[in-house]
Amino acid sequence: MNTMFYGATSFNQNLGTWQLNANVDLKSMIGFAGLSAENYGLTLKGWAQNPNIPTGRALGANNLKYNADAQQYRDILTNKGWTITDGGVLPVTLVSFTAKVQENTVKITWQTASEANNSHFIVEKSTDGIHFRNLAKADAKGAGTYEVYDRQPVYGVNYYRLTQLDNDGASTDCGVRPVNFSVQSTAVKIYPNPAISSQSTSVNFPAGIYNKAELTNITGKTIHTILINAQQQSIGIETAALPAGMYFIRLSGQENAVKKLVKQ
Repeated sequence: MNTMFYGATSFNQNLGTWQLNANVDLKSMIGFAGLSAENYGLTLKGWAQNPNIPTGRALGANNLKYNADAQQYRDILTNKGWTITDGGVLPVTLVSFTAKVQENTVKITWQTASEANNSHFIVEKSTDGIHFRNLAKADAKGAGTYEVYDRQPVYGVNYYRLTQLDNDGASTDCGVRPVNFSVQSTAVKIYPNPAISSQSTSVNFPAGIYNKAELTNITGKTIHTILINAQQQSIGIETAALPAGMYFIRLSGQENAVKKLVKQ
């Protein structure tokens, strides 16, 4: 077990439920691994709260940092004779980190209680939980609440990773939050509705779900058909020539949606 996860930058799991025997060798077990501050802190917590945890162990966790709320668990282990080599407490005390669907977007929010030597945060996005790309940057403001939006979430699971960067360039992974984005949790929006002759009607929807839109009258007769590509999030429908009455906009693709449109 000595070098089990040493240098494994893609390994990021909570090991707090692992049962450790009295002679376990942890000297280089998770040094330079990919554990986030959250999962490293949970590992310390799980081991510290285990009444059968062995005493007098040496844990190699080089370069790994932990949130301030994990300090008490690290102290419990050191009081049991553990020698722990790690990156120390995070310069930022992270209170919360969430990602939630909000209409046609995903809102990513995090809150800090204190910050020291903090330069900025980076929010990254992934569709597979492995390959991430930059979504947004938020400059440090001392402490408080931050929020950014993903205005083009994909259909299915989206992953959001938060990284904190120090003024000296060092970085800390603050965790990953998955969000399941589906038509049921969002909205297809039409504006203006009722439609007016002087303005085209805009239909807004999440990208990557629909491939066709049809405008039909109340009897089901198709008046217009518009093809939608995977990147589109809106289409325009000309309604100036339509007689007053009720119409339907039918979206089809991976899922189907029907919205009522009134022409005055």
